[in-house]
Amino acid sequence: MVRRDAILFFLIALAYRALFLLETHSEPLFSILAIDAQFYHDLASRFAAGQYGTEPLWYAPLYPVLLMLLFRIGGTDPQVVVALQFVLGAGTAAVGVLLGSRVSRTVGRITGGVLALSPVFVFYENQLLYASLAVFFTALFLLALLRAMDAATTPVRARALGAGVAFGLLLLLRTNAL
Repeated sequence: MVRRDAILFFLIALAYRALFLLETHSEPLFSILAIDAQFYHDLASRFAAGQYGTEPLWYAPLYPVLLMLLFRIGGTDPQVVVALQFVLGAGTAAVGVLLGSRVSRTVGRITGGVLALSPVFVFYENQLLYASLAVFFTALFLLALLRAMDAATTPVRARALGAGVAFGLLLLLRTNAL
């Protein structure tokens, strides 16, 4: 039942994000890269061209490196990144259902609904900003950590490793997460 709820809220979140794209695709406000988003785009474009520079990297390195990889594969169109961030945002809703369901099925559904339908999350996922990935990795870390802490979970080491990997990825996105 809980997995079915997670799939349902994943699909609801995807549909909501698709509706957002349909409604905003011709709006200039939603297609302009501003400040941090433009910086990440420029930095990842430089990295993709093999120009790494010598100056220190002031931002957590994972996001521009992920963008660089995506730019090398599919070009520098921000919409490809936005689509992937929307899928991760829908994944966050599914993970939220799993987290909330540890309390009760109702809490899981409420958590999934909030994460699926929050306009704030959708707005950030529509930008080239690491916030949507940070929310996803935080939820994934919490789920993996809680599962590793369950006495009935086997093997605990593998689940603890999963929590560590999720936390490590979160730290590469948001260095002050610690």
